[in-house]
Amino acid sequence: MLKFIGDGLLAVFPIADAAAADDAAERAFTAACQALARIADIAANPPALLSDIDGWQPVRSGLALHMGEVFFGNIGSPTRLDFTVIGPAVNAAARVEALTKELKRPLLVTAPVAALLKDELDALGSFDLRGIREPVGVFAPPLTDQNNESK
Repeated sequence: MLKFIGDGLLAVFPIADAAAADDAAERAFTAACQALARIADIAANPPALLSDIDGWQPVRSGLALHMGEVFFGNIGSPTRLDFTVIGPAVNAAARVEALTKELKRPLLVTAPVAALLKDELDALGSFDLRGIREPVGVFAPPLTDQNNESK
């Protein structure tokens, strides 16, 4: 499921069992890293179509990977239904994404996802997030020249 939220989006992947969780985490992490690398490449080497636009500036983005239970379905009135997801996991993902600016890391991964990954990650600490009961452990890929900037 894909949900656009203002200038962001939320992608939700159902996980049936532990093996599926490992696979989903690895695939999401790989996709996030590839997306950030492509964004960095476009910023460093903009095609003429972009660089010729007066006032064009490179796009920067922040991504967060989190895992948890959500509720989903149609919400609204009979005349305006919207398929959406809600729940603490959605809130946590949004709050962690917002940390990308503060921590100056373009990709943040919460502890539940980090535990499933084989990649080396930097532990950035536990953070109190608005609306989330317990502090959330946050990790990030080690800094490189390509991923050292966020929003």
